[in-house]
Amino acid sequence: MTLETIYYAGQTVAVLIIILTLLALLYQQRQANKIARNELSIALVSNSSTVLTPWTTTPEVSEFFMRVNTKGHKLTEAERLRYANFMHGLIVFLRGAVTLVEAKLSEPYIAEEAKMAVQFFMNFQRSHKWWRASRSFYSEDVQSIVDKMIPELAPDEVPSEEPSA
Repeated sequence: MTLETIYYAGQTVAVLIIILTLLALLYQQRQANKIARNELSIALVSNSSTVLTPWTTTPEVSEFFMRVNTKGHKLTEAERLRYANFMHGLIVFLRGAVTLVEAKLSEPYIAEEAKMAVQFFMNFQRSHKWWRASRSFYSEDVQSIVDKMIPELAPDEVPSEEPSA
């Protein structure tokens, strides 16, 4: 074996080691991304729970939601504001979850959980009314997602581009 052959064999081994090292780094990066995505998903669930839990934990809040979702109950200005803030928070949570999943920064179940939370409240007439009045303030992506949650809207309830007063 000549010195030149040993040199070429050494170079070939070095190239293989470099390629294996790059593959190992790629695998490690994928694992780190997966861990970060899981941590972000857990943080999002935790934060949304922190935000949404106070809306359901006291008898006063439960009574508020019963009044809000009871057909024919007139809301005070303060109750309308409170309900609008709650619904806006749900829609923002939904948009954030969908954006994170689309960017592959979060697990897909996060968007589904957010959709289910919004869907629950979109089953009430008051939510339909709020959505008709507020729809134009959100992006077309959000409008499309939420509109699909209310397929049974009567013709006079179909959201228009103008917010109702």
